[in-house]
Amino acid sequence: MSLDMNNLKQRTASGLSLALLVLSFLYVGGGPTTVGSYDLGDGRLWSPYVFGVLVAGVIYLSITEFTHLAEAQGFSLSRFRSVLVGILIALSVAEPNGDSSVLPLWLALMLALVLACLGSLWSRESLDRALPNQSLTLMSGLLMGFAMGLQWKIFMMEGTLSKTGSRLLVSLYLITWVGDVAAYFVGSWFGKHKLAPRVSPKKSWEGLAGNFMGNFAAASFSKIFFCQEWTWIDVLLIGFLVGFTAQMGDLVESTWKRGAGTKDSSASPLIPGHGGLLDRIDSLLFATPIFYCYLYFVHGFN
Repeated sequence: MSLDMNNLKQRTASGLSLALLVLSFLYVGGGPTTVGSYDLGDGRLWSPYVFGVLVAGVIYLSITEFTHLAEAQGFSLSRFRSVLVGILIALSVAEPNGDSSVLPLWLALMLALVLACLGSLWSRESLDRALPNQSLTLMSGLLMGFAMGLQWKIFMMEGTLSKTGSRLLVSLYLITWVGDVAAYFVGSWFGKHKLAPRVSPKKSWEGLAGNFMGNFAAASFSKIFFCQEWTWIDVLLIGFLVGFTAQMGDLVESTWKRGAGTKDSSASPLIPGHGGLLDRIDSLLFATPIFYCYLYFVHGFN
């Protein structure tokens, strides 16, 4: 597979701009800021609630794009109810006020089920599509809500493998996105053996190997510059786990797009050369829970 230079220039310009914007806001806004041995300040620019507003915005936009993919396949899920489910789950998972008794996860799940199912009683959807529509409404809210809620929770961490949770999020984004870029170039130059031809014909085993190289390089960069608390075992395990699940997330979204007969998740490309928001965060939707599980089970964060 050869490189499309015009598309590459567009992808590079928009991708770098987006990455620099997101990573800078996360890193500088999350608390004490240092790069290596250089101290750049110790004030938290964003409160957890400001970050929560951003989480709600991402949930809304990603569910809007998911709705577009579902409608292209003849389904009619409720975007309003799905967004409510997503925000409800995110609040329960993140526990922004530190009190898990305010909205226990079991209660959030029950309310989500009620919203997804009972709400359709007053809709005009076809009854023979009620079950899949309700299922998709619930699924999209749960998927976006859990992933973004966990990112919100990680953002509020302190003293767990990093001085601030924002640095952990920067590391998660770096590992995921650098791996994606490495997979693109290695797959374009050397890709011969198809990874999942039925789902994504351009992805190759060589690209997957490039993805892991990028994951380990980004994890090493994170340890050296702003997550010095990591061990090299952490670098290897986090790099592999995040890299593998990120690729699986990308393939899962590819099945949705292929079923919908579209190239991008958004009706009109939100990010030039990259498609919609869901195209950029599909990997993170699957990598974030695994990253959090590593912090929880290996390092005892709760």
